[in-house]
Amino acid sequence: MNKSFARIFLIILGICLLGFTYWDSLAEIINICLTDDDYSHGTLLPFITAYLLWDRRDEYKTSNQKSIIIPSIILIFGLLLFTLGHSSQLSFLTWASFFPVILSSVWLIFGKSIFLTSAGPILLLFMSKPLPDSLVVRIFWPLQVLAAKIGAWTLEKLNVPVYLSGNIIEIPTMRLMVEEACSGMRSVMALITIAFTIMLLKPLNILGKLILILIALALAVSLNVFRVSLTGVLAHFYDPKAATGFFHTFSGFLVFLIGL
Repeated sequence: MNKSFARIFLIILGICLLGFTYWDSLAEIINICLTDDDYSHGTLLPFITAYLLWDRRDEYKTSNQKSIIIPSIILIFGLLLFTLGHSSQLSFLTWASFFPVILSSVWLIFGKSIFLTSAGPILLLFMSKPLPDSLVVRIFWPLQVLAAKIGAWTLEKLNVPVYLSGNIIEIPTMRLMVEEACSGMRSVMALITIAFTIMLLKPLNILGKLILILIALALAVSLNVFRVSLTGVLAHFYDPKAATGFFHTFSGFLVFLIGL
């Protein structure tokens, strides 16, 4: 009875400390997921994580492992990462520190077995945080340029006069700018998150997991490249309004559904 009471007390204390320490970071994440279309999938991740944790309830076994060295090292690392992120005002580091802190706490309170079972669903929450701007530019700018090049090449094959400058496609009827969203960023983040969720639902070996991630990446990029090409063709041969407004939004939604 005393052990059960102590464990409940530690759980409540841990939740309170985590909530107090990461309140600003969690509030920022919630605001981003509610206002940024690129990361709107983050609003679903807490519910998916909760379901995955509940689905694994039969696998939870109290561990008798007495060693606290490894989880303590992970906890100290997480706290140092939090201190670094907080002092340097790097919100991404602060958010990243949340996971070693919470996972090491689970290990210390419940044992190694429950830590291993719950680590995957908890780490899935990481996908709700936007990547650092410097990293986004390095990853998605080449995809923007690639989409613009293939779009321009498609128009040239259809005998449309095209001038390409970086991510800007100029045709006689209008100027098309391949923006960050058209690089496939939204689809990449959402489809990779879905791929990770499938990994947690279905037992796959390392090769299967790698293939699943590569398929998600390939679909997201190739379908958005197709979308840019189709937009340019419709804007020239049909109506320049096809590059904006309802069609532009609907085509993005349709591309994501096909990828899904």
